[in-house]
Amino acid sequence: MLKRQMFGSHFVTLTAATFLLAFPMNAGGQNALDRIVDDAEIQGAVTAELSEETGLRSDEVQVDSAEGVVTLLGVVDSLADKRQAVNAARTIRGVRAVVDHLSVRPADLDVDRIAARINQVLRDSPVTDTWQIVVAVDEAAVTLRGHVDSYVAKMLGEGMVAELRGVREIVNDLVVEQVTERSSDEIQLEIEKRIQGDLWLIDPDIRVLVDDAQVTLVGTVESEPAKQRLYGLAWVAGVTSVDDTAVLVDSRTDTAMRRHRPYVPGNDHEILLAVEAALTQDPRVDASQVRVHVESGVVTLGGTVGSLQAKRAAEEDARNTLGVWDVENAIVVHRDDRLSSAEIQQSISAALARDRYLSEYDLTVAVEANRATLRGTVRSEFDKRRAQSVASSIGGVSEVQNDLTVESELPEPVSDLNLRYRIENRLYWSPLIDDSEITVVVNDGRVTLTGIVDSPNALEIASQIAWESGATEVSNQIRLRETP
Repeated sequence: MLKRQMFGSHFVTLTAATFLLAFPMNAGGQNALDRIVDDAEIQGAVTAELSEETGLRSDEVQVDSAEGVVTLLGVVDSLADKRQAVNAARTIRGVRAVVDHLSVRPADLDVDRIAARINQVLRDSPVTDTWQIVVAVDEAAVTLRGHVDSYVAKMLGEGMVAELRGVREIVNDLVVEQVTERSSDEIQLEIEKRIQGDLWLIDPDIRVLVDDAQVTLVGTVESEPAKQRLYGLAWVAGVTSVDDTAVLVDSRTDTAMRRHRPYVPGNDHEILLAVEAALTQDPRVDASQVRVHVESGVVTLGGTVGSLQAKRAAEEDARNTLGVWDVENAIVVHRDDRLSSAEIQQSISAALARDRYLSEYDLTVAVEANRATLRGTVRSEFDKRRAQSVASSIGGVSEVQNDLTVESELPEPVSDLNLRYRIENRLYWSPLIDDSEITVVVNDGRVTLTGIVDSPNALEIASQIAWESGATEVSNQIRLRETP
């Protein structure tokens, strides 16, 4: 998923005024695609979206909109929160740009303690533990220096650091050293294939120019998130720079934000090649150790990897591949005996204590034969899943037994009418779904979705929206648009 990997576990009750502001009532049966989205609606939609962002204290974020340019003001707890808020605002239909005036709340940590935490994070991860990265911290920013073998690795390292409290800005001076020399034609063909096969780009109109490993992108996309994703897709093996200044964002009409082409899954051999290519691009996975089999769009992953994080990453890569309907993950995690159980336990406990969502909890960790067991109490299913993800990211962990107890707080009851409005509102603002083709029926909190979408990801997003809006049960009967 583009914005979230896990469902939120809490639901924010919006006032009637907010619904009238954020929910586009279509007078006289006017199709939503024919409407002009005004700034009041955009402001309301962004505010509502931020309130649904898991872990983000949106009550401290102010939203303004002028001619589709959204300004965010306020204070957040971490640099990752700041980026989360900006990215959430960019996904709203009608937003032309986001001006970020958010500041990160200072942490009660000196520069030496921040540097020590960063080095520990990089050392504990099975992905970055062998990287030669120099970390410098001053009052203004964290600077990362060193060499990595891909743009994805460079951004992965930055993302790990951004999660830490006390990090207010990052200067990423990691240098991408390409180990493979490739012809311009070869690079251009791979980038074009990645763009055309991407699930999240809506009918991209892009030309790819390559000269001496330097890539220039020219054309039009429908949103700022699409432009950012396009930039990342262009960083394939052999590329030394990417210039996207000639890529324009055109969201002047609602129809520019909608995908209207039938989903064509491709054959099993094409899917296999695409999954293998995705694994090769992911620095978290040693693709040479993973076997891929595809039958009728169902991917089976086998082989042996060195960490639980690599196993989870391989499945994520496969699920994000065009044409994949399901993934069976039979990868085996090799036990690493270089670290003692005590060392692994200490690393997991430290990671949980510094996590921006979990630091407030008193959680206990036990490790035996590379198997970690988590115990304690958290407030939400999201926090429980987050703890499992954090433990899985630590080197030496081959399995996680999650025995955390969720001390649930029952959400405020939502009327069927209110719930339907919530779902229809968020469907309207989603750039991958044409809400005019979706019908939402709510009966005693149980939601039934019918209609047509253009990709499996849109199917998943529709279900996610219903769950996040407060549904107690979701029956997704939406169909994929048939190929002519």
